[in-house]
Amino acid sequence: MSVMIGYASPQDVLQILALEQACFAFPHTEEQLRHELEDDVYDLLVAKDGEAVLGYAGLSHILEEGYITNVAVWQEDRRRGIGNQLMAALDQVAEKHCLSFISLEVRESNLAAIGLYEKNGYCRTGMIPNCYSQPKENAVVMTKQFTERELS
Repeated sequence: MSVMIGYASPQDVLQILALEQACFAFPHTEEQLRHELEDDVYDLLVAKDGEAVLGYAGLSHILEEGYITNVAVWQEDRRRGIGNQLMAALDQVAEKHCLSFISLEVRESNLAAIGLYEKNGYCRTGMIPNCYSQPKENAVVMTKQFTERELS
């Protein structure tokens, strides 16, 4: 398997949508994904093998702040380093946009995702009680700080 990480294109949207529907209780809609592709405050990255989307990561950014919208990898493609590759690519996007930090929320029970984020330099910075529904669950807030950049 040859995994390439790059920016998502309109041709990837239906595969990303299917992945969202498989992974999340409240997936993005096709309209939301297409909007994120067109809006400059979002970056959508895909991990692909040929034309097949194996995983994706979304990031919104404003000023010097970054927020991960979602990270997802197909169940059968997990534990192959794809999540780590997507996280490294998000770091490159953060550098491109001169972000001071990237933050995210993750279900408290999602230990695999928490482990992925910790492995990639994210620290637990807070908790949001009852953030999620179906099932109701707390969210762990995790943040990765980047070195201060000199303002031009």
